Amino acid sequence: MSAKPTICSNAWRCRCSIRPISRSRRSRHRSCAGSRPRSTPDAVPSSVLTASHPGAGDRLTETALLAAALTELARVPPGHNGAVLDLGCGQGRLVADLLARGFDAYGCDFADDWLASDAAAAGRLASIDRHPYRLPYADGHFAAVISVSVLEHVQDKAACLHEVRRVLRPGGVAMHLFPAHWYLPVEPHLLVPLLNWFWPRCPRWWLALWAWLGVRNGFQRGQHWRRVWADNDRYCRAHLSYWSSARYRRLSTAIFGNCRWPMAFYLQHAAGGYPRLARRLPGRWLSGLLSRELRMAFLLQVRAD
Repeated sequence: MSAKPTICSNAWRCRCSIRPISRSRRSRHRSCAGSRPRSTPDAVPSSVLTASHPGAGDRLTETALLAAALTELARVPPGHNGAVLDLGCGQGRLVADLLARGFDAYGCDFADDWLASDAAAAGRLASIDRHPYRLPYADGHFAAVISVSVLEHVQDKAACLHEVRRVLRPGGVAMHLFPAHWYLPVEPHLLVPLLNWFWPRCPRWWLALWAWLGVRNGFQRGQHWRRVWADNDRYCRAHLSYWSSARYRRLSTAIFGNCRWPMAFYLQHAAGGYPRLARRLPGRWLSGLLSRELRMAFLLQVRAD
């Protein structure tokens, strides 16, 4: 098992100038002056973890997609006695939505801003232990674990997935939805064209160029290009980690003994422009491959024992 991850002690403040492209349930981010360099293992950064994935559509369609996946792929329908964990839950909005649909849903995150939420008051949310990194649940507690736009932020993916496997019961299913390494046309959090294509390098000159040209995400409007450049550079090094599908496959196989990409299911149920287009075209397998490599990837793992 890989080394246990740590996280920036100021991560709770990362909510204003840097944020994903989402418009629904992700928390905002602030640039964190104390962020550690990319080599520091941040297993799941704080409030970064709870935004809608790019192209997810509104919150209700996102919940519908995940509810369908839990029912049809994980075999955990509403009213089933199996608990579901939202890894990187933020304020717990997805947890609340799944509860309303009849799922026994829980959530965990590093963020502090969920403490005042209704889901937290109901005892449904918990804090992830940071030192050492550990999910706050007993072995084999969950029938399913889900995450949405989390894995592209996880620095130590092995530590994170080992913990996911630990809290799954035998036969339990983990499902992760996240932007692909080669996501087009822009990196979905900073909106810088092709930034994720450079990964794991993060050229400062490329960030400076697009900041100077005026590229801003929703929380950087009106800021001087030098500040945007510095904020984006820190965010890249502390909170982004893009992997290829082949690398995910190798790690998933090593930890779970299996790896699936149910892309046809994702395209059938997801909102957003590309899934809608793919549903009208022949060759669903090709559309799924293109989504997995160039848009959104949907990864499924099963704990076999």
